[in-house]
Amino acid sequence: MLALVFGLCMAVIFTGMWYVGLKKRRESAIEALKLIRQKIHLRLDLLRQDVDEKRLSWSAKHQFTFKKLLQREDQSAWNNMTQQQLDSTTLSQWQKLDTDLTDFVTQLDDQLLSADTRQAQSQLAQDIEQVQGFYNHTVNELNSGVNIIPCAVVSKVTNIEPLPTFKLQTA
Repeated sequence: MLALVFGLCMAVIFTGMWYVGLKKRRESAIEALKLIRQKIHLRLDLLRQDVDEKRLSWSAKHQFTFKKLLQREDQSAWNNMTQQQLDSTTLSQWQKLDTDLTDFVTQLDDQLLSADTRQAQSQLAQDIEQVQGFYNHTVNELNSGVNIIPCAVVSKVTNIEPLPTFKLQTA
């Protein structure tokens, strides 16, 4: 009888530990996504600030591209940060927006964009890439845990589901 009680206590303890582990990984992944979203927004804000007085000298193509980037940011909003609204399409949109921002900054010559803004853009792009790597690593651990038999039961009961990952960019 004592062995049965001990066994049940151990099962409850391990179940709690698995749940806390899965929940922590999911929360870390969500925080990484918030940081990525914030940094993409910051990249656009830096462009807005730097080019307000210079925008008149932009070509029609540059103005059109910048307007499209701003529209795409609005379309890719993920405001509630809930898992149900997150899919691989959202991550692809963010990744494409970040890549297009990098391409756009590259197209602007030094007369149209200050050196400080160019350097800040480059640093933010590197930061985003690092956070995407952290996110993918955390999500891979989460998704592995969700699919392992003991954790799979815990994840089903607590509604913790696998999250999508960013696609790795090839150089």
